[in-house]
Amino acid sequence: MGARRPGVRWPGCKVNGCKRRLKIYLLTIILALGWIVLICLPPWLMAAGQFTLAQIGYQSFSIICHQIPERSWEIAGLPLAVCSRCTAIYVGGLAGLLLHPLTRLHGGWLRPAGLSKGWLALALLPMLADVAFDLLGLRTNTFLTRTITGGLAGIALALYLTPTILAAGDEWRRGSAPYQTGDNRHE
Repeated sequence: MGARRPGVRWPGCKVNGCKRRLKIYLLTIILALGWIVLICLPPWLMAAGQFTLAQIGYQSFSIICHQIPERSWEIAGLPLAVCSRCTAIYVGGLAGLLLHPLTRLHGGWLRPAGLSKGWLALALLPMLADVAFDLLGLRTNTFLTRTITGGLAGIALALYLTPTILAAGDEWRRGSAPYQTGDNRHE
């Protein structure tokens, strides 16, 4: 039979390591999805007459976003808790998380081996250019350019950071349970 191809498993995977990494990976997806739900919640709450809860939601997100209504996606005619670029970054981040397993299959065809900071910077460049051109008055960015460049940035950041999140989870797990010995069959 043929030799086992490298890159089919996530790095550092042994049987228990794979289970742990899968748990961390799924938890990260759930947290990202929860964050997106929180972004969508204020307009739903406002439309349902829950004004105080909606205000708390909008105020909470005002710390991280300008929340200009004209630059935001809407639900029920009301803006989301963050602008279109921020929404696209978060949705793109979730998409990048979901794409992460494909980066490990078939020798990493979706992501170059050893993703560099240069690759990440290249992926962030369209968003930075969109912002800079608008601030300098060279070109006004649009709802579409803010959404596309934010989505691309979110995907790139997730593909870049997911291996680090998984590795940090491994380190945290090792540090939080130093008393465990043996093969940890119950993980």
